Amino acid sequence: MLASRILFDQDPKLRVKGYSTWLKCESSCRLPDRTSFVWYKNGQKIQKQTLYDYHYYHLEDFHLADSYSCAAQGYEDFPSPSVCVDGQTCNRVTYTDRSICASKGSSVDISCTYNSDENDVESKFWFRTERSRRWQNPSQPEDLSKDSQYAGRVQVLETERGRSTLRIRDLRERDSAQYHFTFKTPSFEWRSSLPATTLTVTGVDGQNCNRVTYTDRSICAFKGSSVDISCTYNSYEDDVESKFWFSPERSRRWQNPSQPEDLSKDSQYAGRVQVP
Repeated sequence: MLASRILFDQDPKLRVKGYSTWLKCESSCRLPDRTSFVWYKNGQKIQKQTLYDYHYYHLEDFHLADSYSCAAQGYEDFPSPSVCVDGQTCNRVTYTDRSICASKGSSVDISCTYNSDENDVESKFWFRTERSRRWQNPSQPEDLSKDSQYAGRVQVLETERGRSTLRIRDLRERDSAQYHFTFKTPSFEWRSSLPATTLTVTGVDGQNCNRVTYTDRSICAFKGSSVDISCTYNSYEDDVESKFWFSPERSRRWQNPSQPEDLSKDSQYAGRVQVP
């Protein structure tokens, strides 16, 4: 599974004294040379800047309350955790689960933690962009608890400061969506374009949704040896037309993740790969 993280090239606090500060994005997987990275500031996508290679972002106009995240281009569903420019108190939202599978008619809790550099949070709510009447303007999401589709079925719990839970009862298949959280202070509003929590509602027992689970997050092997890379997969439908393993950087069309190429047909792996 691909994951990203951010490293500080220098202590951001030194920037005040005139030093230049750069953020570096690293991936857990080997990516093609000159792969571009997408950067986010306070949850919003920003223009990428580079130095030396495509992994770096130059911190210029920033506040100590800002948070940053990054992801390899084409893999925006796997961003790094948001990191604070200074310490642990900054504007950011962290979701407890990346994805949740639940059965129709049941209840589900979708949770997140949020931080603000200001103590006065004026408003906070959960939303799903496609349900907003103004969804084409992501800066104007609509409170899910006021959506007629969820009338009498949603409840927002905050059992501790900085933690919010959206509880949805009597789940319906049309509730399948990505759920976001936003908050607003007198001088700041979190407007996230980062991936949030994806809920999949199925008409079965909650175990047969579309998903792939890899046995190992990373494997280290010696040159010349053999290795087994395994996963389990479930499909909501019984009829699986095709299935194969692929490596994005080995695909001639790897920049289009929807069109991967079967690794067993790759000449580089001829006679060396087997899928039992």
